[in-house]
Amino acid sequence: MIKEYNLQKATTFFAGRDYIAWFTTEIPIPDGPYKFNGLPGLILEIHDTQNSWNFELFGFKKLSLKKNFEAEPTKWIETTQEDLAELFYRYRQNPMGYAPNPNVKIDPEVHQKYTKVFTEMLEKENNSIELEKE
Repeated sequence: MIKEYNLQKATTFFAGRDYIAWFTTEIPIPDGPYKFNGLPGLILEIHDTQNSWNFELFGFKKLSLKKNFEAEPTKWIETTQEDLAELFYRYRQNPMGYAPNPNVKIDPEVHQKYTKVFTEMLEKENNSIELEKE
């Protein structure tokens, strides 16, 4: 049980990780956190078997009325999910040069040093939920 709900266990493999999910049919909403959904009830907790990622329901809250949101579409660029994933991949491979500005010049040795330091920092700080591309 979590909170006052009876749970059922489900397991899955997603993007390089094995997960254990706990869901309840007492809330017949086939949804959950992140990309996890499709069970015959709401997922109240899900974690990978290495305990790198853990999603847990803390409670329910009634949301206020919808608010209008104004954006400046002139500052956006149109892209696809595939192009965005490729840009992120290039960024992870070469953080200092993934989107080079032709007006900025950097010594190749300094560039290599900064790239190495930044990549090591990202590897320590980031634990991507998706180890493999779907």
